[in-house]
Amino acid sequence: MPNSGLLLCSDFFFISKITSTGSALDYPIKSISTAQQLTDQMANPDVNTLFVDLDSVKISPAQIVALVIPREKVKILGFGSHVNTAALKAANEAGFDAIMPRSKLSTNLPQIIEQCRFPEP
Repeated sequence: MPNSGLLLCSDFFFISKITSTGSALDYPIKSISTAQQLTDQMANPDVNTLFVDLDSVKISPAQIVALVIPREKVKILGFGSHVNTAALKAANEAGFDAIMPRSKLSTNLPQIIEQCRFPEP
């Protein structure tokens, strides 16, 4: 089954960086910005990862987790400013699978996307 990702983000820099890196690695990542778009995209059986920009989205981490169905199939990866500790903590408490500062995502993006393309069973 081919895998693909979603990016819940409104920051054009990160949208461009993440989607273009995904394309270069043959892992399509679609950018979305609303709860309704997230709900609609959960019908796509190829989606296995949701990247969430915790600094730019208007949806709480708990709401995001509730909208990701089937939850066991989709990994939620949150990223945000290292100084936005409240958002990083909220994502952890909501049950995100991974949370990291923006700098770590930027530095390790190709490796992170490769792990999304070929997840461990």
